[in-house]
Amino acid sequence: MFDLIDSEKCFSKGISPYKLISGEFDVCSPYFQAKKRSTEPPHKRQKSNTERETEERHQTIRTQLVACLDQLAEQWPANWKERQTPTTQDTETETVDFPSMQQMVEMAQLKFSFESDKEEECVAIELEDQTIDLFSVFGTVYRNSSDDVRWLPLTMTANYLIPPHSTFLMGSMLNTIDLLGNYVETIGGADLIVMDPPWPNKSVHRSSHYDTQDIYDLYKIPMLKLISKRDSLVAIWVTNKPKFRKFMIDKLLPAWQLRCVAEWVWLKTTTQAESVCPLDSTHKKPYEQLILARPIHSPSPPSMPKTHTLVSVPSTTTQAESVCPLDSTHKKPYEQLILARPIHSPSPPSMPKTHTLVSVPSVRHSRKPPLEDVLLPWIDQQEPVCLELFARCLMPGWISWGNECLRFQHANYFQKQ
Repeated sequence: MFDLIDSEKCFSKGISPYKLISGEFDVCSPYFQAKKRSTEPPHKRQKSNTERETEERHQTIRTQLVACLDQLAEQWPANWKERQTPTTQDTETETVDFPSMQQMVEMAQLKFSFESDKEEECVAIELEDQTIDLFSVFGTVYRNSSDDVRWLPLTMTANYLIPPHSTFLMGSMLNTIDLLGNYVETIGGADLIVMDPPWPNKSVHRSSHYDTQDIYDLYKIPMLKLISKRDSLVAIWVTNKPKFRKFMIDKLLPAWQLRCVAEWVWLKTTTQAESVCPLDSTHKKPYEQLILARPIHSPSPPSMPKTHTLVSVPSTTTQAESVCPLDSTHKKPYEQLILARPIHSPSPPSMPKTHTLVSVPSVRHSRKPPLEDVLLPWIDQQEPVCLELFARCLMPGWISWGNECLRFQHANYFQKQ
């Protein structure tokens, strides 16, 4: 079984009368094809530990991916097949370099000690139809609590769509993560948390697509403030490097008092229902991994015994004998106690330990598919609080945090329906 995600449709939900421009998810052909086998004997090279661990993990999930690819044709939307030519160029359309601006703002704050004695405020500023200074967009919780889309003009050419009932906080881990923790804690915590940390990557660093994060900085995230006291589901994207998966499961999750409950895989396909690169490629994998975690709660109390005997001395005898014969037909030496609990609604099915998500990736760098529709069924809340960390866009009803969470909200990414 697998879930098919229509990213363009999901990102267009709840922002009427606007929608995402067409073509943002039109990867119509594979990035590259498998090379033909050489007739020359292969050059034997001893594999590194990382290569061996990567291959072991690949073999673990390969079977489910092959089964998924075999079933795709039956469930593939016909209108996706019709998209055979990209309609959008892979060029960035936003006009503000938010990470650079954020660094400038924080350097100025350090130099001039802005608000050095001010405690972190936990209130959100309501967005009105007015211009906010480009520098003041950082370090403040902003909210659009209306039922309508609002537009946020930051410069003469940079106008950003703010979805209904969305909240965002722009800033770095160093300067705003505590403010985020305080704010989310005041509203009772988040029921669903999705995070896509910019894991260290040499090729990404060289290409300067976005800033990467030191993995040990993730310890600074105040997870205990962010998670709901009721229960929470935390979803973390990880790369295919074994050390990052191990770090998350063995070190970071326990430090956050979370436990891994499932490991899902996102299979990237073209509009023609084929993987974006060969499944067994050693250069690049057509999938990414998603770790799902829940809080480590205190041990459950022992279950109540179905039958049990209570013994006490009535006022008639103290000689450790029954007050009348056990088999007497006239009177029994015991009475019965029935224990009952409320009849609750049936529990939802348990989350699968392994699962495959399928979608066409974005033509933009590092834009993950939206997970709301596939994860909310596993949240036992009618109106869950949803939070995205390291966000690059905003979603209706969600809280978003990161140093570029307005990145894909630029007006150039949207059109009227």
